[in-house]
Amino acid sequence: MVDKILREDARQTQTSAEKALEQDTADLARRQGQSQVEYMRSMGKPSDRAKAAFRAAGIPLDQILPADIVAFEHKADGSFVLKLARDLKIHIGGQALLLGSTISGILSMQHIRNLRGIGIQKTHENAVTTGKVSHLSFLNGELLLETDNAALKKINLRGEALGDIAG
Repeated sequence: MVDKILREDARQTQTSAEKALEQDTADLARRQGQSQVEYMRSMGKPSDRAKAAFRAAGIPLDQILPADIVAFEHKADGSFVLKLARDLKIHIGGQALLLGSTISGILSMQHIRNLRGIGIQKTHENAVTTGKVSHLSFLNGELLLETDNAALKKINLRGEALGDIAG
């Protein structure tokens, strides 16, 4: 009988310890989550961080990005994820850049590789051709876009044209 009481007492003690551990773990996760949010807020608005990252890489996309950027994450390896409030179509001359709500890639000096979420649309005599941009670079004052569409394999946009954008 005493043995049964001791086993029951040990089981209750173990259960109490497990509950306390679960509570401590949940509290730690909540505190870490709050710390992460505070850290992200200390870094400024997502639009400011995104524009600064592109400027630092020598890519003038800061001129065309909207102010309503929802989130921007940029890792040490250059990979980034940019989230916009909505898809955008930005007209530049006879072409349009199509910005999806999520844009990602690997940012390096004057280049973005493995790009996803940006397309190009070109209109010529009532024919519309579109392609997904997979690589973007900015060299000699031109924005160079490489696409998955043979008809639009390489598109060159003058850097000063980015200042005359129609949304």
